[in-house]
Amino acid sequence: MQHAVRRYPPPRFRLENSMIVCSCNVLSDAQVRSAIVSEAPRSRVSRVYASLGCTAQCGRCVRTIKVMLEEISRIVTHESRI
Repeated sequence: MQHAVRRYPPPRFRLENSMIVCSCNVLSDAQVRSAIVSEAPRSRVSRVYASLGCTAQCGRCVRTIKVMLEEISRIVTHESRI
């Protein structure tokens, strides 16, 4: 069995009220957001997992991570137009 190596986000993304997005890999929303921001705004879900040192296990979190990718992509796109 392969163990995932986790890279923790910078302190600014560690929030007291974070929620777990992926229970298999124990990834918080703050960790996922940090990974999305550090990757490209139009990244793929698989690249988000890879940047966190893991892979999708059961897949229940994939939809949530896709939504987070879309939201951050919209924000980055909007800010680049300003």
